[in-house]
Amino acid sequence: MNSKNKVLMITPDYPPDVFGGIGIHVNELAIALSEINCDLTVVVAPLYKEMSFSRIEINDNLSVVTLKQQITDEVPLNYWPLRLSKYNEQLLNELDKYIEHSNHSSFDIIHIHDYYHAHVAVALKEKFQLPLISTIHSIAPPASHFIDGLRRFLASNSDTIISVSAWLREKIKTRYNLDDSVKVIHNGITCKNPDAALLRAKKPTQPKIITFVGRLAPRKGCDILLRAFKKVLINDPTVILQMIGDGPLRSNLESLADDLGILDNVQFLGYIKNEEIRSYLANSSLHVVPSTQEPFGIVALEAMAEGIPVITTTVGGFPEFITHGWNGYMVEPDEVNSLSDAIQLLIENTNLRSNLAYNALTSLNNFSWKKVAASTKSIYLEHISKEKIIKKYHINMF
Repeated sequence: MNSKNKVLMITPDYPPDVFGGIGIHVNELAIALSEINCDLTVVVAPLYKEMSFSRIEINDNLSVVTLKQQITDEVPLNYWPLRLSKYNEQLLNELDKYIEHSNHSSFDIIHIHDYYHAHVAVALKEKFQLPLISTIHSIAPPASHFIDGLRRFLASNSDTIISVSAWLREKIKTRYNLDDSVKVIHNGITCKNPDAALLRAKKPTQPKIITFVGRLAPRKGCDILLRAFKKVLINDPTVILQMIGDGPLRSNLESLADDLGILDNVQFLGYIKNEEIRSYLANSSLHVVPSTQEPFGIVALEAMAEGIPVITTTVGGFPEFITHGWNGYMVEPDEVNSLSDAIQLLIENTNLRSNLAYNALTSLNNFSWKKVAASTKSIYLEHISKEKIIKKYHINMF
């Protein structure tokens, strides 16, 4: 029997209280890896939360650990770089003790998700002489930004970088002057209830509800969606738009909806837990992702998995899993008229919505978490094998 590959995975986000796509990604990936003979310890170190030590056994191959973390008021909240360094200092001390004083000192590899704990991961890599795999989920800030500096540091100290889309890979390679050490492994998706999703796709009977899910923040195109929706209401004043999510632009967007005279048809629902979002998607006729930049766009996959047709923009990773007119509709970003035309076309055409949704479901076979896990494990094995050869060489030398 093959020995298990022992993986230390570090994440800023994990269920039940996920704040973004990373938490969903890590949860699904960890479960899928645990089913193919990987022994994972997932260390969850969220930001802005007081934490105490806990260790939960999900299954024989997967443990989720939180370590002691205290929120400090010494540094103002808006001093983000300094606060992040304080959190990382706590995490490194606690994680170092956890590894040293437990039976987890024999990890084979470290896998970190994005910039949040870059310094911790690199320090552990150096101390324990382990390969470091880093999944980068975004590249939004400009090159001069503090966050981009952390990603650059992480990229230059990683053995392999995983990008969630080919679009993002090219951005990473260009910005950080990297070679083929950047690999593409797309996000995955789980169809929670495939029979119900198939029925919705074949016989769409949902009310005229359009959903948006995401942070109400720049680059999400929410203002464009509201302006397009105003045009949709001219032809059909019964349509409802549900804005699911919160963020810095919420009050501005609520004011915009009021100024446009559409506030009665727009529901700002705020933050909703991920497991509940699926029910909102399933009860809608159409899901819209109007982003002006999106490295992958996992929420579009979630809507597709519920048997709901999607409209996205042509940016980022969307063209890597959506073929316009076959399993989704695509429009150029920042185009109010194009977006309103696409929404009206789909809202009024039940057969078109059905065809798009059905084709979308069939296309999801290429995005199973089993495939994501298998591709990830192959990267692990490549580096574990190299490490064993290096250690054997050093032993033979002496």
